[in-house]
Amino acid sequence: MDEFVDKMPKIFAKVAVSPVHGVGIVATKEIPKGIEPIASSLNEQVPVRKKAIVDDPGISAEVKDYIFDKLNNEGEFIYLPKGGLYWRGLSTFINHSASPNVMTPDGLKTIITLRKIGKGEELFLDYGKMNRPKMKEYSLENEAKYLEHLRSVSMRLGRSTAPGAGVGIIALKDIKKGEKLSQLHSPGDFSEAWANSWHITHYLRQSRQANTASKDGGMTFEAVQDIKRGEELTIYREQK
Repeated sequence: MDEFVDKMPKIFAKVAVSPVHGVGIVATKEIPKGIEPIASSLNEQVPVRKKAIVDDPGISAEVKDYIFDKLNNEGEFIYLPKGGLYWRGLSTFINHSASPNVMTPDGLKTIITLRKIGKGEELFLDYGKMNRPKMKEYSLENEAKYLEHLRSVSMRLGRSTAPGAGVGIIALKDIKKGEKLSQLHSPGDFSEAWANSWHITHYLRQSRQANTASKDGGMTFEAVQDIKRGEELTIYREQK
């Protein structure tokens, strides 16, 4: 995927391994000051009560640890990506710095560069100066839907276990053979709108010893063997 993103004229950034904290967002080309380098409605966030997540027995301890460590939370609420943990705008991966090079006036919906950013440079936000979604956006109905989603989460984006492979998909918990993992939401043709967002399956690493497979041409995929917590998920796609 990265080679396509790097060549697209209106795409300025991508998910990459971060030397600061796991993964982050890195410029694929020089980005001018004062522009919006990442545009996606999936950058928006949804407030969910922390207590509702903590008290839900159907959400695994691994998933709880992951979202409280990686995602924006303060006070009573944690702010979760609008499209879910498997389908997110790139801005939700931007790491924190007290010396940021981008800012958001509206809780990650819009990202604006504060200065020129060089190719290969990581994008940073000052989390302490972020405007959060207004509390009137909180909805008990939306929260219930999000809790249902969190109960099914079994993987995350992280550093690939293969040397030099960059980012990959890592199991958050043990996954049984035959378990259905996620539905692909790719629109089919590669597009700039798609590149400004991220789906869990975008970074499934190719391997002939794959532990997942798709039986319907990529609409869904499942584990073809038991996968242990912390193990990388891989897939084998025939090259045409």
